[in-house]
Amino acid sequence: MTFAKGHYDSMYGRIESSWQITAEKTRYEFTIPCNTSASLFLPAPAVSAVKEGGREISHSPGVKIVEMKNGIVKMELTSGHYIFEVINAHK
Repeated sequence: MTFAKGHYDSMYGRIESSWQITAEKTRYEFTIPCNTSASLFLPAPAVSAVKEGGREISHSPGVKIVEMKNGIVKMELTSGHYIFEVINAHK
């Protein structure tokens, strides 16, 4: 499977999530409704391999890096729409 997409209509609004794998990267897209937040765990070889909206995640509004451990970047996200890209480790 190289693509998946779904949503959930919560009491705060629609939560959306999708991902797509290509040879070069994995793209994740998330929508978090107003007045909510989310914890995000993304597999990545390093924090530097993760971009959001084309920029380093440390410079992305609404994204707080919590930790990088065992190939997983843990982040906290405020409400909004996010597009993350993770460079594949084998490239």
